[in-house]
Amino acid sequence: MGDQFIRNFSHCGGEIISVTTVQPGASDFTQAIDNIPERTDLVFYGGTFEGAALLKALRASGRNMLFAAGDGCWDKINFLQPAGSAAETGEGVLILSASCNTSHSDESILFEKRYNAEYGPINNYALNSCDSANLLITAIKDAIQKNNRIPHREEVLQSLKEIEFTGIANPMPLIWNAQGDNMNAICVLNTIQNGNYRQVALIKKDSILS
Repeated sequence: MGDQFIRNFSHCGGEIISVTTVQPGASDFTQAIDNIPERTDLVFYGGTFEGAALLKALRASGRNMLFAAGDGCWDKINFLQPAGSAAETGEGVLILSASCNTSHSDESILFEKRYNAEYGPINNYALNSCDSANLLITAIKDAIQKNNRIPHREEVLQSLKEIEFTGIANPMPLIWNAQGDNMNAICVLNTIQNGNYRQVALIKKDSILS
């Protein structure tokens, strides 16, 4: 994740002035923070579970620059809750995800209510998991109808390619290319407001740098 950020940020004209590594399980970020020059505008963190502690250490040291991360920090339990007020101090936080928030549509809001009632607090990628399950079930049903028997794997895959499907994690319909990638894949940019992720931008696949 960090390497991809460095490559694309540099391609856009940004200047990388420092790169440092945070070890999994780390609790002391003194050296990592000391390696960040004072003139830094943005700290991008490419990891997961150490993100909240790193952010809190940054703010405690008086570093108020923007903090950004990938979807490893799009995690209420492991990032948002332990980060607490640090996530809304200084210049704030930007977090990427590959799914819309659950508040983006009536269907997703209803799904979250049903999920919370059945299983407890919703996971961040629950919408995607629901879409994936529904898509696969639909493909299996279609393949059974076409072949009038239990289908083979290849027949289910063929049905997948032919299904017209719009789920609750992505407002755009699914469109496969020859390589099996969704041409309407999205990247969502979130900030944090009042203790929750707030979606501020939706980036389509065709607008991402090649």
